[in-house]
Amino acid sequence: NAVYFYGGKISIYDAASFQSIGNDYFSSQGVVYIYDKEVPGLNLNNFVNIGDGYVRNNSNVYFQGKLLTGFDISTLNYLGGNLLKDNQKVYYRGTVIKEASPASFTHFPESYFSKDANNVYNQGRVLPKIDTNSFSIINDTHSKDSNNVYYNTYLLEHLDPDSFTSLGEYGKDDRFVYIRNSRIKCADAASFEPLK
Repeated sequence: NAVYFYGGKISIYDAASFQSIGNDYFSSQGVVYIYDKEVPGLNLNNFVNIGDGYVRNNSNVYFQGKLLTGFDISTLNYLGGNLLKDNQKVYYRGTVIKEASPASFTHFPESYFSKDANNVYNQGRVLPKIDTNSFSIINDTHSKDSNNVYYNTYLLEHLDPDSFTSLGEYGKDDRFVYIRNSRIKCADAASFEPLK
């Protein structure tokens, strides 16, 4: 008996005790691995799967096997969407979002968007020039505030947020049509519809 990963035999695993424990973490003989690399400080007895690649033991937090230094585990708050925070920092995929304010930071479920008192974020990146008070999500790619429309992290210039309609990767208002973050210059907004 043996354990194979992408067609190759992994000799460090004991097949009898091998198990997948979630988020690309595995255990063999009580030792925890990310893929085929042992994660120091983790063992099967103290392993807790938080989600999105985040795990913890009794005193530390890890993202994809990497120790997050300085994390206050007593204030751990998993937000979903690859976001995790404590009382001092907010993390996106294991990297600190320097601009984020943990006290007011929230994540919009089922989207890539989050915000705090000062900024709006998409996948951990600040969206510039957004009015945080009027910000709202249209769908998982489009959002708007009282002044502008956005595709992921891109400002869609000259679009009217009140007349904007999202059409999947496309978006239009009463004057302009965009595909993703690029304007389609010759498109007639009034009659434009994407083909199905």
